Amino acid sequence: MDGFITRAGEDTPRALLKEARRLSGKIRGQLSIDLPAVTDHFSLSSVQAWRRNGMNHNHPIHQMMPRVGGFPPSLARYFIAAYSEPGEIVFDPYCGKGTVLFEATRMGRHAFGGDTAPDAVISSRAKCVPVSFSQVANYIQRLPITRTAALAGVPSDVKLFYHPDTLRQVLRVRDQLLIDLVSSDKRTRDTANFVCGVMLGLLHGHSALALSLPCNQCFAMSPGYVRRYVREHDLKRPRRDVRQCLMEKAIKLFPQPRMVGKAKIFQASAEECLRYLRTAKGNVALVITSPPYLDRQTYSKDAWLRLWFLRCNHREVAKQSLQTGSVRLFVDAMQKSLDAIMKCIKVGGRLVLIGGKARVAVGGDVQFVRIIDLCVLALSRINRKPARLSVETVIHDWKVMNRGSYFAVHRGKSVLKGGGVAPRNGEEDILIVRKLS
Repeated sequence: MDGFITRAGEDTPRALLKEARRLSGKIRGQLSIDLPAVTDHFSLSSVQAWRRNGMNHNHPIHQMMPRVGGFPPSLARYFIAAYSEPGEIVFDPYCGKGTVLFEATRMGRHAFGGDTAPDAVISSRAKCVPVSFSQVANYIQRLPITRTAALAGVPSDVKLFYHPDTLRQVLRVRDQLLIDLVSSDKRTRDTANFVCGVMLGLLHGHSALALSLPCNQCFAMSPGYVRRYVREHDLKRPRRDVRQCLMEKAIKLFPQPRMVGKAKIFQASAEECLRYLRTAKGNVALVITSPPYLDRQTYSKDAWLRLWFLRCNHREVAKQSLQTGSVRLFVDAMQKSLDAIMKCIKVGGRLVLIGGKARVAVGGDVQFVRIIDLCVLALSRINRKPARLSVETVIHDWKVMNRGSYFAVHRGKSVLKGGGVAPRNGEEDILIVRKLS
């Protein structure tokens, strides 16, 4: 990482972007489609790069709780196979809906994860708990359901999404789940966690099992927009049997694969990882993660309905997250987080950072900035010892978007000058860093 020293005093957004791009320009690049196959020593199988045809055979459990901004499970599998061995530790400090953690446990690795978002922590834990379908089915059947629960204290924005009979059931299920999530009995906690993850995935969407009126399944739209849309399209709030919907969705998520590795997930920021990893710090073979895209992805706001279910306020949750439109604040925060993350990685281990682009205002101009460039700048500030870190490559990942949360983030199309539209390409970059000492 020659030249990875920023000049003192140059901390204006324009200077930071210039320095970030200069540093990134020195890194060797390659395309994801050109990556060679690697061997997974757990399954003794060959793992192709995720953009190869036919390589997206994902387990149904990844559809438990759709969330904006996730990356393909096959991408996680590729780097887990390439940069870790069975029995080693894989860590995701911005674990989101748990893609990396679930894939690591099914590939014989031990997984650690962290996130500041309560809904993300629930989803990640739900995917990694060792529960059977009989446990889940018995638990769902015992859930108390009543149509007489009071709705007086429910916000009008929430009532907008649900038929009153459905909402009363939702409230009763919520009360029981929140009790069982902190039960002293591990079996009860694990089962409640799984069912809660399923419930969060059903709170809004457009499928026949979704509990809300037809809407986006990846994020909860703003109430104002929904009110207008309901009037224009005469949408109806469906009357659902919540237990039946939970049961049918759970059936689709089983059977779980044999998860050899164990998983531990914490509700905490990436900067706190040295505290919560404890004995695992310094022993992590691989970190795979995708940090926030400045303020492009408003996770807490998008999850306001799920956070209401968990009795959390999305505005308070947002205060704990790294979500900012300031380049300087983002680089400063990433410097602290990456410094802690790198200390958790063992010598010879790797950091795999996945990032897209975000628009920022710089001196009255709007520019697109690669998140990876800013991470490279942050890494340069902690690379004070000779040969401490080695940035090996930046992998350019490109795809045409046509569905899913990835499509939702990038809008799926570009507006041309003549007023027409064209398919929009999703572009992300993957930074590979090796710890040398």
